[in-house]
Parts: sequence; C-alpha cells; structure tokens
Amino acid sequence: MDTSKTIDKIKSFRELNDGWDYTRGVRFEESMIEKSIKLFNKINNKFEGFDFKTDCFPTDDGEVLIVFLFLTYSLEIIIENNNLFTYYIEEYNKDDAPQIEYFEDLSMEVLNHKINNFKKLLGKIRRII
Repeated sequence: MDTSKTIDKIKSFRELNDGWDYTRGVRFEESMIEKSIKLFNKINNKFEGFDFKTDCFPTDDGEVLIVFLFLTYSLEIIIENNNLFTYYIEEYNKDDAPQIEYFEDLSMEVLNHKINNFKKLLGKIRRII
C-alpha cells in the first residue's frame, strides 16, 4: 500500500465503534489516530530513498499497528495506549519467518534508536545487493 493510502486507512479507524471486532473492539481515541499518523509520517520520512510498502491495522483494544515492508524484512510498530511502543522485526522470506527483534513498552527515545539501527542494517544490505 502506498503511504497516502496507509494514512487514509489510519483515519478510517475513527469510524470503528465499540464492538467492531466481534463485540471486542473499542472505539479509537482521536489522540491515538493523531499519534499514529504523526509516528507513521516520521518513520516514512526516515526511510526516504528506500523501497518499501506500508500498511496498518487496528487492534481490538484501541491501539494501532503500523507495518513497513522492506526487501525481505518487516518492521512492525504498535502505538500503545500507555504512550509506549512495541517494536518487532522479522525476516519474512523464510518459511519459519524468524523473529529478529521484539521489544514491548519502549519509550519514543528508545524506539527511535531501534529504528535508526534498523535503517543502518538495511543500508548495509542494500549496498550488498
């Protein structure tokens, strides 16, 4: 999905009412929508010049999962309700899709550091291929 469609999809989460996920889903707070778009744009800008696709998904507890697909890697970030983040990277070209990194409850500062390290890894891989 291109980035503008991903932003539109995040905005569409405003339309989800309580019970949207087989009675479990909660309505999204406007602040969550805005934080998600802001973080999405920040990460999107950070990877300018890289070839990637994006997507996003609502969670039934009102959090947002944003996904960036690079080469054979998936970077997934959950914007949590407690203003922290879950960070997950996997290599998805293999049958067993090994997890490379998984961290929960990260601050913005730590998340930013992890994303910068991932960007460096992708830069090295890109120079190899």
